[in-house]
Amino acid sequence: VAPDAERHRLRQRCVETFAADARYRGDERFARVWLALAAASPDPGAVFDAMARHRVGESLALVWVARAFVAEKAKKFAEADALFARGLEMKAAPQDLLVKRRREFERRMRRHWLNQQQAPPEPPTPPRVVDEDATATATQVLALHKATAQPFAIFDEAPAPASSFAI
Repeated sequence: VAPDAERHRLRQRCVETFAADARYRGDERFARVWLALAAASPDPGAVFDAMARHRVGESLALVWVARAFVAEKAKKFAEADALFARGLEMKAAPQDLLVKRRREFERRMRRHWLNQQQAPPEPPTPPRVVDEDATATATQVLALHKATAQPFAIFDEAPAPASSFAI
């Protein structure tokens, strides 16, 4: 068994065993186990939801920063900002970490919005016109082509005029 897979199973067992134990809700080591599971998960939001249900890490700045980071990476900027605000409201410790990371986030957002305003607008994409009969016509042409022994006879109904151009 790969060491990473074994570590993942160990983390899952740890979370399942101690999730309901109130003694570990504010324990940074336990929160880090949850965060490692979230990092390895294709849907970290589900792990964060489970953490919230069990009230794990709600007093830890590290958890709020991680949740905001995942939201920002998913381009859910309003959610990321709300998570920072919620962490500050919950007085998550250490406050200076949360304040610093929120300031960095706000700086990135200012840059993001500024870059969006400076970028030339993309020209609108013209709507695609789909000819409903085009598929049927192409199918009919292909069937007619297969039915005739002469290739391209359907395109050349009349005999081609003699060309004065010689190679």
